[in-house]
Formats: sequence, C-alpha cells, structure tokens
Amino acid sequence: MSRLKILNDLINLVYPDTCVCCGMALFKHEQNICNLCFIELPQTKFHLIADNPIKKIFEGRFPIVSAGAMYYFYKGGRLQKILHQLKYRGNAELGIFMGKQMGQALLKSNQSQPIDCIIPVPLHPSRLKKRGYNQSEKIAEGLSAIMGIPVFSTSLIRNSQTQTQTKKSRIDRWLNVEGKFFLNDISIFENKHVLIVDDVITTGSTLEACCVTLKDVPGIKISTYAAAFVNER
Repeated sequence: MSRLKILNDLINLVYPDTCVCCGMALFKHEQNICNLCFIELPQTKFHLIADNPIKKIFEGRFPIVSAGAMYYFYKGGRLQKILHQLKYRGNAELGIFMGKQMGQALLKSNQSQPIDCIIPVPLHPSRLKKRGYNQSEKIAEGLSAIMGIPVFSTSLIRNSQTQTQTKKSRIDRWLNVEGKFFLNDISIFENKHVLIVDDVITTGSTLEACCVTLKDVPGIKISTYAAAFVNER
C-alpha cells in the first residue's frame, strides 16, 4: 500500500466525504451523493415520453425535436441541495455527475435522431468569473463523457447580464432573456442536430431564447435537456 493511499485513508477517516443531500459519510464507492439519496431523486422519465410536459411548453413557441429534464425540482428537496452545491458552493464535480446520469438516460431514450453536438446555456462573463465555471457546461461535460458527443461551449455567447429569474412571471422571464444571446460561428452547426443543455427549466424562456438565436442556421435541428424541471403548473 502506497504512502499516498495511507494518507488519503487517514484523511477520510478523520474528515470523511459526506453526502450533499443528507450529510452522512460516503462509502468509498460513492461520490457526492449516497446511494440511498440517489435512488430517492425524483426522476421524470421524460426521455421515454415524446409528448412530455417540457415538450408541450415549446409547442407554438419553437419547433424543437425533443425536450426533457432528468429530475423534478421540489423546494426543500434533495435536488435543491444538489443544485445549490453546484451553483453556489463550487462543487463542479456534481455537474459532471448529473450530466453522466442524464447521458445514460438519453442513451436509453426513444430519440430516433442522433445528436451531433452539445451546447451549454452560457453564463455572462462577469458571472462566470465570479462562479469560476458554468454549471451547465459541467453538466454538458458529463453528457459528453457518456455519449461521446462534442461540447461547444464558446459558440453561443450571453452578451449582457440578466437578473435572476426567480419569482419572475413567464412573460417577465422571457423579457429578461430576449436578445441576450448571439452566435459567433454559424457554419459549424449547419445541418446539425444540436442539444442545448441547462441546469434548471421552469418556463423554458432561457432555452427558448437560445433556440431563437440558433434558428437561422441552415438545416439545424434543436433539442433541449435540463437536469431539473420546476413544474409550476
């Protein structure tokens, strides 16, 4: 046994890694979330349902191929704790972990049209600098690792800062993001099926604004996927 492994075992004995949901010590085979909390995460199964509630959000608003989210978001639930750690506590690994779960689900989906590339919803540079990473990009990295699909994280740009979407109405959410994105290279997405990835979807306003920015790319097809869905209906 190496000295480094012995040292790591001693550190874990004194300061064990804990589950971000329940705070209990993790076993060696667990990462970030204990198995008990993980199996309790409320899955939507939307990847198996073509006409799911998120797809219906976009009906009459934007012609997307497919849409979905991995989990339901409930205030005070396990997923809220996970997303808080991801967005505000610097736990970037959680985003990759979530993305891998999403990727495994999509591989089992009824998606008949293969995805060519992934675009994470971008952060404004000032927020990216403050946070240190884009949580949606980390989720996209996890998806990419499982699905073997490239991530384009610098092609879609957020050109102005937006206010938090929390507590805004559906109309206000759209006005808050309308015209806030631009595409710096159209050619790489021509005739491609693009998957736009976000951390949370509520009204779909942010994802719709991203879709609208990409709509004039020749031959493009767009799908969307998020880690969590806040069902306010």
